[in-house]
Amino acid sequence: MPAEGDSGTRTLTFTVLRSGGTTGAVSFSGTFAAGSTSAADYGGTLPASTFSGSIAAGASSATVTITISGTTPGVLFDAAGFTATVTQSAPRER
Repeated sequence: MPAEGDSGTRTLTFTVLRSGGTTGAVSFSGTFAAGSTSAADYGGTLPASTFSGSIAAGASSATVTITISGTTPGVLFDAAGFTATVTQSAPRER
């Protein structure tokens, strides 16, 4: 995990990969659980409890981002404190 820095915010980026070829767009959704983290760990506002996105036709991945707060220099963000889980994916309707 990247060092947070001592102020402001930064973005953590997670990659959602698809399997089984790249024909057609695929939509996905998932959940976010704060675990042992609090709003202060995310720039003052917890991320939404659900997220969604899509992987375009011909592409093999998409990204999901979460904004985190900076703390002490050199201290790594404790990603073990939260979970982001893709719970569903499906071909997109044309």
